[in-house]
Amino acid sequence: MSWTINLAGIIVFTSLTGSIAQIIWYFTKRRLEKYGYLRWCYTGLWAVTLLYFIPIAFGVMKWSANYHGMWGGVLFEPTPILLRICEIAILLWILGVAVMGIKLFWDIRCLRSLCRNSMVCEFWKMELFEKVCGELGILPQKVRMRQSFDMVMPVFTGIRKPTVIIPAIHEFQEEQLRAIFLHELTHYKQGDAWLMLLSRGLKATQYFNPFVWWLNSLTDKWSEFVCDSKVYVKTGGLESYYGVICSLMEAVCRISEGPFAYLGKDRNEVKERLLYMKEFDKAKKRPAAAGVVLSVALLASGSLTAAAANGVAEGYREVYGQTVVNIEEKIVPVPIEEHTDDGPADGITVVEEKIPDDRTSVNWTVSGNNMKTTSGFYVKSGQEIAVFAIITSGDSSVNVGIVDVSGKRRYITVNGSASYSFSISNSGTYRVFIENRSSTAVGMELVYHVK
Repeated sequence: MSWTINLAGIIVFTSLTGSIAQIIWYFTKRRLEKYGYLRWCYTGLWAVTLLYFIPIAFGVMKWSANYHGMWGGVLFEPTPILLRICEIAILLWILGVAVMGIKLFWDIRCLRSLCRNSMVCEFWKMELFEKVCGELGILPQKVRMRQSFDMVMPVFTGIRKPTVIIPAIHEFQEEQLRAIFLHELTHYKQGDAWLMLLSRGLKATQYFNPFVWWLNSLTDKWSEFVCDSKVYVKTGGLESYYGVICSLMEAVCRISEGPFAYLGKDRNEVKERLLYMKEFDKAKKRPAAAGVVLSVALLASGSLTAAAANGVAEGYREVYGQTVVNIEEKIVPVPIEEHTDDGPADGITVVEEKIPDDRTSVNWTVSGNNMKTTSGFYVKSGQEIAVFAIITSGDSSVNVGIVDVSGKRRYITVNGSASYSFSISNSGTYRVFIENRSSTAVGMELVYHVK
């Protein structure tokens, strides 16, 4: 279940990265908007939204921990307590996502129902719509234009089937409709429906982060700011443009929150937009100053993200150290069966190797159907002969043991490695042997001593 820790890490680090980038964006846009670079601010808001989805920091830190051993190489490694905490946290997160997802699904469903129940418009309205599409370089067949009695404010919505819906209860003048179409089609050109869908989806998955809720209001507000900055110059100026919007402020749109862009929510919102556009109209662009601001913002964002991520990683390392359980592996000795016989079987060639008295280890290659023995050495009654044998080459098992004073053999079978102690009941001369009953040679290391 270590995937729960990885998923929790992705959620935490994307949330952290996005939040830091959003704070940096907020202070950066306060400078850029004074220089009239609203579109740069809006592009930055797109980047912030995407950073909430892309696990860059998580990927970099996991790679650093796994391949460079940073943070002791334990980052995102599980312990029983960390696993349990992450499992509970992920379960609660899934429940929250389910609730928020149902709400988002319901909003989208209501919006689709609104589109299905809408009607075609009069010919002159369609003609004007196509004309405005041509002004903006949009193919008319790419965006639908409909009207609905369920709407009291114009709205643009749709990803797969972009649609501009105007209220059927209003009697529009041509100048009003042109301003409305310019506004809603500019939302289409900016990709605002995508941004709003991303921000709503982000709120459904990172509902626990207050910065994400703030981001949703920012995307709504700034999509309107940038759209207004592009449209009002084409409609006779600020007064004429906002006059059209205010003339429609007799009621409020009854659509639930969803991935759409409206002409105006209420009078207060429209007033805020008007005042902002007046300030924007006075701004003097200063490219050099704006470039410096962006450079500082990028540097600050990278530095703060790295510092915050390192702090989280160090915290995880500390928690890991406090919760890791050192499990001692209990080795249960496997019983070794001791065999006895009167001597080697027929066909086994016995070879005695002369071993100096002060030497207690050998490194032999024992040919097939061979038995090698050491020189004899004296052992007293009550002592033991301990042997340790390891096969260094070959796949066959061998017999390792001793030849006692009567010529009988006592031995164990070794397949890989083994250690054993032979108890001595009669004093006398003993030898250690290795017997290979297979047809292929076996390499052996043997250590023996009397104790």
